[in-house]
Amino acid sequence: MTNEEMQQVIEGMLSVQRELQNRQLAFMDELEAMKLNIQGLIHVAAETNVKFERLVGYSINRERDSLDIQQDILDLKRRVTQLEQR
Repeated sequence: MTNEEMQQVIEGMLSVQRELQNRQLAFMDELEAMKLNIQGLIHVAAETNVKFERLVGYSINRERDSLDIQQDILDLKRRVTQLEQR
């Protein structure tokens, strides 16, 4: 193998190595972008979860308030019935 042939082989190998490094850098950039997107999604999911928990809590409180009002109405009806019977 002549010096020129060896030089061409080495240049070809270096070219392949540069291409692999460029692809690896591009892959790492894409991976970093995906990590940022996932972090954003996790943040949005956490905010949504907090809102959902607040809504469920509000719903439970409203239901409890409604039950309390219904109980108060039943108590008033009993009193009215008792007063009417006297």
